[in-house]
Amino acid sequence: MTDNWPHELRVQARAHWYVYEDAGLKFEHAYAVFDAARDDRILPLLRASEEEFESLYSGTPAVVMADYAPYLWKVRHGDLLRTWMTAGWGQSWGIVVSSSSSFKQLRLQLKQWLLLRDSSNEECYYRFYDPRALRTTVAALSGGYQRDLFGKVIDAMYCEGPQGKSILRYTLKRGFITNTLLVNEQKVPE
Repeated sequence: MTDNWPHELRVQARAHWYVYEDAGLKFEHAYAVFDAARDDRILPLLRASEEEFESLYSGTPAVVMADYAPYLWKVRHGDLLRTWMTAGWGQSWGIVVSSSSSFKQLRLQLKQWLLLRDSSNEECYYRFYDPRALRTTVAALSGGYQRDLFGKVIDAMYCEGPQGKSILRYTLKRGFITNTLLVNEQKVPE
């Protein structure tokens, strides 16, 4: 993490991020999917970031809904990570995805899940990138849909638990998604 951050923020951000690392997330394979509709700071922070980011929407929806769209971001240290790990923690800003695939491959995999059909065959938006939605709907997906969600691109998905007191890790095992509860113990490395 950046050493010029105020000590209190540095400690808090490290404590949150190290839960992910303790769970086996390799920083070089970490991506975030942010919901710009959750906080007005997200999109300006993405734009100020030097790292690759792109809306999961394409064409007209990407333009019309730019201020409210989900964005894929290659996780890097900096202001966006610090703000997310401090002010955005527990506020359902987004999820973390582990993938050794390219940015483009991961974006294509995630885009497939933006629109689903309900029981009356009507198209509806699926906000899988909202931790509250991911926590409640992933278990309801049938085995086939669970395999499709991860495809051959996603290694694991992580989201904050209720009130940001934990992190849930979702992995695909034998064709079904399993989750592991990771408690945030506020561990801070020396």
